[in-house]
Amino acid sequence: MKSDDLGHELQVEASSQRLFVDAKNLREFFGIEYASNLGSMLHQLTEQIGRSVPPVVPAPNDISTIEKNAMVHSLSRSDAEDPNKVYCTHVRRNPNNGERSIFNSNKTKLLRPLLYDKLQNERHISFCYSFDKDKERTDSDILKHFAEDEQYFKGETS
Repeated sequence: MKSDDLGHELQVEASSQRLFVDAKNLREFFGIEYASNLGSMLHQLTEQIGRSVPPVVPAPNDISTIEKNAMVHSLSRSDAEDPNKVYCTHVRRNPNNGERSIFNSNKTKLLRPLLYDKLQNERHISFCYSFDKDKERTDSDILKHFAEDEQYFKGETS
């Protein structure tokens, strides 16, 4: 992904040794002019990318804002969500006892790790997001409303 345009991305298979992409697509994505030493240049680029990828996934607190935005953008698109929806508004029980997606879990681990920790074992609820910052709620408010909804649906209203 381009750091200034997360919608401009190149998705490729990769290993620790190489990128599985044809030279033309790689060259065009990075804006590299064709040259006679193109193979050498692409090899150097691949090595540099390999050195830039951490050997282990860092903890959410150790991820830069740019990296977090890129990860959320990718996770949201994979989950057919608007990547601009980053403000958690509530949680909901999924219809038909459906399980939340891995993308929704991973997005929440990044954006709301404490809320995720509280509800990670509730596989049948999903975390809901908005693009409107004014709709964002605190973890305690989200948990309070979720508990109230659960009581209502169980017929335990007072």
